[in-house]
Amino acid sequence: MRANAVMTRNVIYVVPRQTLREAWETMQLFSIRHLPVLDDTSLVGVVSDRDVLRWSTVGAGGELEVPEREVGAVMTPVPITCHPASTLCEVIDTMLGRHIDCLPVVDGAGTLVGIVTTTDLLALLRDRESQRRNPLPFEWCVVDGVAPPPAAAI
Repeated sequence: MRANAVMTRNVIYVVPRQTLREAWETMQLFSIRHLPVLDDTSLVGVVSDRDVLRWSTVGAGGELEVPEREVGAVMTPVPITCHPASTLCEVIDTMLGRHIDCLPVVDGAGTLVGIVTTTDLLALLRDRESQRRNPLPFEWCVVDGVAPPPAAAI
């Protein structure tokens, strides 16, 4: 399977001169955690909910106070990307290896055409499981960390 099969195509984005508060409001409005940052049609960065939290403070009433700082000053510049034809193994290996939760998808001209997030990958796993197509090559379960009792002697 390729990145273009699981990516979100209608990507919501911000521009560098927008404020972090506007980016946060956009994330809240669309229930998303990552926003590509575009300058004209060029991908110049990514801003995430973690960036918002890093630059924000908690007010006296417990509300998040997000500063009016420009997105361009706090975004991750020159984001790691993939291509629409990248395999899911390549996408996942990149995300795991770089400890990132989103990967903008750009075409050969460098134009943003989509984004793959951990949410997209989890949705794929859920969909495969719901269609009774075992997404994993084995059965598994969560264990509590306690060693199993020894097998009975025969």
